[in-house]
Amino acid sequence: MRTVFFFSLLLLFLVAACDEEPIYSSSLEIPNGKWDHENLLTYEVEVEDTSERFDLVLDLLHSTAYEYQNLYVNINTTYPDGNSRQQRLSVDMAAPTGQWYGNCNRSQCKLRVVLQENAFFNQHGRHQFQVEQYMREDPVVGIYSITFSLLQGGSLGL
Repeated sequence: MRTVFFFSLLLLFLVAACDEEPIYSSSLEIPNGKWDHENLLTYEVEVEDTSERFDLVLDLLHSTAYEYQNLYVNINTTYPDGNSRQQRLSVDMAAPTGQWYGNCNRSQCKLRVVLQENAFFNQHGRHQFQVEQYMREDPVVGIYSITFSLLQGGSLGL
């Protein structure tokens, strides 16, 4: 009986760990699903513990009528000391066959994009992340919102 109780308790902890709350999460909507170049999505994260590891994640909500297979974005990071870094990223949203990645219903899809696993911050203070669309088309139609999250490092289980 003790063994059954122990394994039940262990299973409960494992299930709870898989559904862990983000350390930081902010969702920004894109007005009317039309994302123009001037609309920079800005997320500010206060980092206190530089010894922790984090998974940096974007969750995109988009229309199933989105016209492209991918989405190009620039991610601009500004550190507490004022230095900054820019990274261009091509987000694959659909397979070459046209089938959407992510969780979809008839009208929209939610796609998780892992920016970095087990990242650490080497500076205390406010870190700013800006996401801007970097497509040739302006505005890009069919992107509804982007959520930026920090999860406890290694919690993605990828």
